[in-house]
Amino acid sequence: MDTQAEKVSSNIEYWATRWNEQRIGWHQPQVDKYLLKYYSKITGKSLPEAPLSKEAPEFKVNSTKTWRTLGEEHGLGLTLENEANLFVGAEGRLKIYFGDLFQCPIEQFGPFDYVWDRGSLIAIEYPCRNNYKAMMQRALKHKEKGNYHNFSYLLEIVRYDKTKFGGPPRSLDDEDLKTLYEDWAEVKFLDQAPLPENHPVAKHPDIGPVDEMVFLITPKNSS
Repeated sequence: MDTQAEKVSSNIEYWATRWNEQRIGWHQPQVDKYLLKYYSKITGKSLPEAPLSKEAPEFKVNSTKTWRTLGEEHGLGLTLENEANLFVGAEGRLKIYFGDLFQCPIEQFGPFDYVWDRGSLIAIEYPCRNNYKAMMQRALKHKEKGNYHNFSYLLEIVRYDKTKFGGPPRSLDDEDLKTLYEDWAEVKFLDQAPLPENHPVAKHPDIGPVDEMVFLITPKNSS
């Protein structure tokens, strides 16, 4: 039987291969529609007017004067800080960690005010989801106090019959959401729509209906 470490290692190798072969269909040429739709709801602020990059326009939206961002590099004029495994933007507002997601000392960069997850959780192997949960809890806690920051966390997932397709992207049902969040956060449903018929996942033989769903996650007992 595979150990947890072996599962994590195989997952890293899988995504490294996908990247090297440029099989990166999760990149979008436009700003994500749900980020645009719910930006004001999760931040309490209007969407900044900012130039959009070709491959990851959301990072240009989120790295304006209003925000400091931890994310992924796409031609944003970054320099490398080897000691911390970080790419840092010219003005210091965008920081990008590179390496094993679960080895990231994410608590050093938090607690985060806002999180947007469009393709991270659904890419992770089912047995590794508790690692993701632990990482997000560290990212959203005050390091000294140990309590949760007043965060807003936009989560986009897909949902389908797991017995018909193993992913990625990997499905999350209601029980999965309870396991990952119920003991430390509130989960509020925001949106749901069927995947377009021409989407690669929707075209998988015999998969049946596939929906994309959006949730807002906040600290327990937050107003």
